Amino acid sequence: MQEIDIIYNSFGSPVLRLLSNGRLVDYNGKSIGFIEEDCVYDYNGVHVGWYIDGIFRDHNGCCVGFGNDVQLTPHPLLPIKQICPISGFIEFEPFRPFRGFPPLKPVFFMGWSSYNPISIFKI
Repeated sequence: MQEIDIIYNSFGSPVLRLLSNGRLVDYNGKSIGFIEEDCVYDYNGVHVGWYIDGIFRDHNGCCVGFGNDVQLTPHPLLPIKQICPISGFIEFEPFRPFRGFPPLKPVFFMGWSSYNPISIFKI
């Protein structure tokens, strides 16, 4: 799979890779979650947030992380992006489960979430 984006945390550290099939993997090659349309799910089928216009948001509408191409949408001041580490071997993708229904989208805020792009998958 080809990498199409990188998700950075609130400090500008790259933490997740977005692959062309919507799969999110960490830099150790472990599958963390996946994106269907603009919804982000874990591998239990639980909706954890949205990835819209280059911003990864939680259920409160706060910014969890950001990608390389952030659009004109409410977001906090973004830090300088740090250099990406060398990617590890990507493990096989787990089975994608039946997805739960996403909640209604909240108003998007300009603040940072208390979650980071990894911890939001362990809700």
